[in-house]
Amino acid sequence: MGHAVSRDNIQFDVNRQDKGIINSYCLIEQMEKNLNTFSMRIKEWYGWHFPELSKIVTDNEVYVRCVNFIGNRDGLSDESIEQLEEISQSGELAQKIFEVSKISVGNDLAEVDEESLKSFSDYVVSHYDYKKKLQEYLKEKMEVVSPNLTALLNEIVGAKLVNASGSLAN
Repeated sequence: MGHAVSRDNIQFDVNRQDKGIINSYCLIEQMEKNLNTFSMRIKEWYGWHFPELSKIVTDNEVYVRCVNFIGNRDGLSDESIEQLEEISQSGELAQKIFEVSKISVGNDLAEVDEESLKSFSDYVVSHYDYKKKLQEYLKEKMEVVSPNLTALLNEIVGAKLVNASGSLAN
């Protein structure tokens, strides 16, 4: 009887630190699935205009950020290389994107498609940014709740274990 009462009290304790960890971990996992789906949609959509970009840029986040910046590939200029380098974290990659954009075999991008792609890629980029903030939150929470586990494994694996133990308690 005492065990059941204690378990009920712990289960509904608003001060439990692991609730934030469990919820943020689950949200990060769901966001990763959604971001992969969104990135695939952008690759498929933008691929009609600049098909070579997906072979040059393999990372989904970098790809989406490039699409968001480039828009219509005809608008790229020498001044764009510096910003592409900042996005891709590689001067060589930025230069290659610029060079290939000039000889791309893709279709022209209609203004309505460009606006829609820009709007959707803004949305996806904001989700990538939020996911990074959520990962920082998770890291901070894990360092408070379980610093040894976080140092040994990392915050994601540690949060997965906290999540597993939390679901076992319920």
